[in-house]
Amino acid sequence: MRERDGKRRRARASKFARALRAWYVALHARARVFASPRRRTSLLPKVEDVAEAPRASTEASDSDVEIVCETTASTASTTLGRHLRALGLRRRGVVPDGNCCFRSIEAGARTLEVGRWGIAGTSWADVRAACCDGLAEAMRRTRPGSDERRALFELVLHGNEGRGYLRRGRLRRASDEERFAKYLKTMRANAATYANTSRWSRYWGSDAEVTVISQLAKTAIVCAETSSDARGANEPASFCVAVPDLENTSITAARYYASGALDASEGTVTWMSSRRDVSYVLRAVDADDDRFRAQMRRHPSAGIARVPAIAIRHHPGHFEALVCDDNKCLVVDIVRRRRERSRR
Repeated sequence: MRERDGKRRRARASKFARALRAWYVALHARARVFASPRRRTSLLPKVEDVAEAPRASTEASDSDVEIVCETTASTASTTLGRHLRALGLRRRGVVPDGNCCFRSIEAGARTLEVGRWGIAGTSWADVRAACCDGLAEAMRRTRPGSDERRALFELVLHGNEGRGYLRRGRLRRASDEERFAKYLKTMRANAATYANTSRWSRYWGSDAEVTVISQLAKTAIVCAETSSDARGANEPASFCVAVPDLENTSITAARYYASGALDASEGTVTWMSSRRDVSYVLRAVDADDDRFRAQMRRHPSAGIARVPAIAIRHHPGHFEALVCDDNKCLVVDIVRRRRERSRR
């Protein structure tokens, strides 16, 4: 009897010792995990921690606007500041949580009475959802193998920065339709949930989403592009613009132009179409002047159509809003030139 009791006590003591050792090992393993940089960057950060994200790949992208890293620029371009003052614009910071592209558009849309201009709702999440809903509807309207569907895939699926995952792993042999479905599922998510992880850049908005929103809202979106690491603090920004096609409902009908010509004395930026038969002129007008709304019509055979405009700024890994001075709003004049017949 005593021998049996002794065995039981020794078994219990051994079991307790094993449990204590397992707890000790687990405790120290957890301490090592939370002490590692990888674990810290995978935790959902506070807003002030987002700027400490690791740098992302700087591989060449097919995108017009290349997001080159996940950290915000340390200084603003002094030349850009002068240009913004000439245009009557000022910077308005937005939360750097991976949703900054949509937050910046929201800030500009508020100055244009967002509901009136076709972007549903008033929050960045509504802007993001409207973009994805529009893309899903465009997919439904196009036929497999059609030029329209190929143009849609070309718009949103290509490029390495934030799109490379669509051609790796399980998606390496996937069809474009499958990649598009995965892209939409990703783009509908709140990017802040994935902040500072290796997957974060998948959820960012880029020039592709800017172009889609421009066409859906029939609103020009101007981007002051300062994303090149080679630019010095005094180098000017490149002004880009996404302009909607007022005669076409297709998302891919919108156009994206870079290298706008700034006229600081007039407070305008001008872009030319590749055929140079249409120009796009950004200017600020009085917000209480209803005449610019009346001019937002289909292109006349010759003359001016006018669309409301939103301005944003992009610099490494971050967008921010550019807003007008009080009682002003932005418009883009679309000027179509008559082609003169050549004389023999």
